[in-house]
Formats: sequence, C-alpha cells, structure tokens
Amino acid sequence: YPANGLISGKNLTLDVNLMLSTQSWSAAEHTPGHIRVVGGDLTINGEGEINGVGGNNYSIVIWADGGKVTINGGTYTATRTVGTNGASALRNENGDKAAKVTVNGGTYTATAGTDNIFDVKTGKLEITGGTFTYDGAVFAEDLATVTGGKFAKADGQVNDVTACVSAGYAQLEDGSVVSATDLPDLVKVGEETYKTVWESAAKAGAGQTLILLADAQTARTITLAEGVILDLNGYTLEAGGVFSSDSQIIDGAQAGLLKIPEGYATFNTINSQLPLWDATA
Repeated sequence: YPANGLISGKNLTLDVNLMLSTQSWSAAEHTPGHIRVVGGDLTINGEGEINGVGGNNYSIVIWADGGKVTINGGTYTATRTVGTNGASALRNENGDKAAKVTVNGGTYTATAGTDNIFDVKTGKLEITGGTFTYDGAVFAEDLATVTGGKFAKADGQVNDVTACVSAGYAQLEDGSVVSATDLPDLVKVGEETYKTVWESAAKAGAGQTLILLADAQTARTITLAEGVILDLNGYTLEAGGVFSSDSQIIDGAQAGLLKIPEGYATFNTINSQLPLWDATA
C-alpha cells in the first residue's frame, strides 16, 4: 500500500511547524497515507498541518501498523473525495503488530459525513487532549481510553464518547472530557452517581431509577429507555427535549420541575407516565 513516508524500526521525532503538502491518489490505489509506521517510535510535535486527500475510498493522514506513535500537537485533516469508505486522520491496525497510539493534543477533522477520526481495529489508542470533529464512528470502545479532549460533530453537536471515558473522568455538555474530581454528582442510579443527566439516561436500563441530586441543565434531548424511571426528587431539570417510551417521570417531593425552553425540541411521550399537579395549590 502506498505512503509518502514509511517508518520501520526507527525512533523519529518530527517537529512540524508548516503544512505538509497533500497527496491525491487515484481510484485504483488503496489506503493511502502520508506517514505509515510499521515499527519503532514516532513522536510528532509542533503546530503545523498535515493533510491527507484520497482520490479513492480511503484517505489516511497517519497509518500506524506497529510500534509507538505519540502526537503532541498539529492539525490533521482527512478528506475523502470519492467512494463510500471512510477517511480517517489516523488508522491503527495490523494484528499482533498493532501500534500503541497516544494523542496528547492537536486538531483532528474528518470532512465527509460518514468518516471518522481514528479507525482503530487493533492495538491501543489513548487520548489525553485535542479537538476532534467528525460525523462518523469514533473507535472501538475496548481499544480506546479517553481522559481529555473535546469531541464534536460538524454541526457543533456533541459526539458521545462516554463509553471510552476512563473512571474518574466525565464528558461535559460541550463535549469536553475532564477530571470529575471537582464536579458535583447530579444523578444517582443504584449505587452509581453521574456528573451529567444525559450520560445516566444513556446507561440506565429497565427497572432502574434515575434520581436527581441537584438542579440540572442540558441542551441535549434526554431519552428514557423502556422501563426506566426518572425521579425529579424535588429539583428542576431543564432539557433541550425529552423522549419517554414506556417509562415514567415521577416526583415524590412534588416540588420539582421539568422544563423545556421555547425553541427547543418538544416533549415526546409514548405509553409513559408523568406527574401533573396544580402548582398554585
């Protein structure tokens, strides 16, 4: 498979402070990459830009087949011009030679709607920082850990990476992943507590109750799965929308409030229950 630069069994540090020229590949070629690592260590520093433009089904900026890759900064853009397979700013796969990739910073963008940032099949991906914009898949949950960074879609909506967020960290409303040490607990589900309402709702299953522990606000739509109970517990929940299907919203304290601001999504309930009472009584 073609690549502009091939690194094999060497230790190399790149200080990138300019734009590396893009490369267009013909439709007959497969899986291009600006830099391909099959062994050794590659460290990338600097705030320069590396683009990958693929004139075929794939476009890869950095292809990690083995060794160790550490990225501390820079801008990486993957652009697929034809085909339906995804472009990726970094691809990490090759069976027992799979690389360990650590991302400590940088800006990563996949331009097409079905494309992703990291195409991780094997190996290990650790993200401690960076800004990531993409509309496609992220990476395999069992192969990636996230303790930092900000994750969004092209339209500004949050990309949910909570399945990969390490214990002791949380993803906030703006998509940032931060240490949860100083964040208040907003919801309790069984013995677990959560820093955001939408994460607790996403992980709750039938028979579980989400109990608010404080007033909470989210611009996202809260989706309650079948059999889930949301207990306002006397607090106010302001959400961009609520979708409730065969679930319940309760408030034993009769002092709580579920609020959907004007201009946001509507309240959608199917075979569900929610409390109504005269607030002036």
